[in-house]
Amino acid sequence: MLCVNSMKEQQNMPYPTFHFMMKLFLSAQFLNFDTRETAIFSQVEHFLNRYPTLLNFSSPSELLRLIEVFISFQLLERNDIPDRVWDSAIVSQQDDGGEIRRYFRMDIIWSHISTMRSSDGSFLYGRLAKVSLLVLVIPHSNAEEVFSLITKNKTGFRPSLKLDGTLSSIIQVKLANPEPCHRYEPTKEFIGKAKTATMTYNKAHLSSYAYQLHDGFYFEFELALINHTQCY
Repeated sequence: MLCVNSMKEQQNMPYPTFHFMMKLFLSAQFLNFDTRETAIFSQVEHFLNRYPTLLNFSSPSELLRLIEVFISFQLLERNDIPDRVWDSAIVSQQDDGGEIRRYFRMDIIWSHISTMRSSDGSFLYGRLAKVSLLVLVIPHSNAEEVFSLITKNKTGFRPSLKLDGTLSSIIQVKLANPEPCHRYEPTKEFIGKAKTATMTYNKAHLSSYAYQLHDGFYFEFELALINHTQCY
C-alpha cells in the first residue's frame, strides 16, 4: 500500500525512479483527510492522466462532476466519519528516536468514504473514491524490483517465456531467495524433491531414448537448472 512512511525507502533510488516516486507521493497528498482543505485538483488529475484506461473521466462533463465531488470532499467534517472508523484506522509506530507516533490508515478511511450515500441512495464520493482506492494500492517500493527482474529474465535471447508459466516461476524463486546464486545451498530434501520432479517431467516429455539416460544425468541437469534459475 502507498504510504508516507515509505519515503525513506526511495532516497537510494536512481534519479529517474526517485523523481517518479516523488511526483507520485506529492500528487497522492489529496488522500490525507487531515490536509484535504489544502489539496488541489491537479493532484487528482495526475492519476487521471497516468491511468486513463482505469480512470475514464476524460469527457468535460465527467471531469466537471469529479471536480464537484472533490470540492464536496474538501468540505467534509471529521465527525462526518464515525468514531469506530477512526479507531479502526489508528496505527502506532516507533520512529528512529524512540518516540511513538500515531497516524491513520487512509485506506480504511477511504473505504468508508466510498460507501457514504446521499438521501436518494446514490454514492456521494463514488468518482473520487475510485481514484483514491486505485492510488492506495499502487506498490511503493518493490515494483521497480519486479520490473527489473522481468526484463533481466525475459530477454531477446529468451523472448518466449510466458508470464503465466516459466517466467512467473523464475520471478517467484528469485523474490523468495534474493541471495546471490553462488551462496545458495539447497537442502538434501529440496534436492530430492527437485530430482523427482525433474525425472517425472522428463519422462512425460522426452523421447524413449532419453528414458535410458542414467539418473546421474537428471541429477546434474537438475542442479544446473536450480543454479541457473538463482543466477537470474
